[in-house]
Amino acid sequence: MQKLPLEPIVAITFDMYGTLLDLVASFAPGFEVFMKSKGYLGRADEVVRAWEIAYLHETNVDSLLGRPRTPFEVIRRFTLGALFSKLKISHTKEDIEELVTTMATPTLFPDVIESLTRLQGNSTWPSYQTAILNRLTGRSML
Repeated sequence: MQKLPLEPIVAITFDMYGTLLDLVASFAPGFEVFMKSKGYLGRADEVVRAWEIAYLHETNVDSLLGRPRTPFEVIRRFTLGALFSKLKISHTKEDIEELVTTMATPTLFPDVIESLTRLQGNSTWPSYQTAILNRLTGRSML
């Protein structure tokens, strides 16, 4: 594999959701408890993946239609409610709010810490300053 010079790089950005944070590991345990309480026998990890696909799709709709960006937290709640309705999982707005704010444990993918540490520099890599950028408007990072 060819090595490219990294000197001209001034910033490296990562999408947090699905790149740094493992959404299945973060949300599936809370979803499983909720879904079982509603009598739904499906797999929580599959529901989380379907939700991830739905909200990624919805985040692109505004851009494709030239509309202002809908806040991520609005899209996240809307798509989860729509998915539960499609799966016939009874839910309330309060259920959705609880699932997205308190029933999740932020979980990084296993190699994230090591990879970001490498970007901060060692004997074989240049050093890059790291920072967290957040475009969310609400109280939770998840």
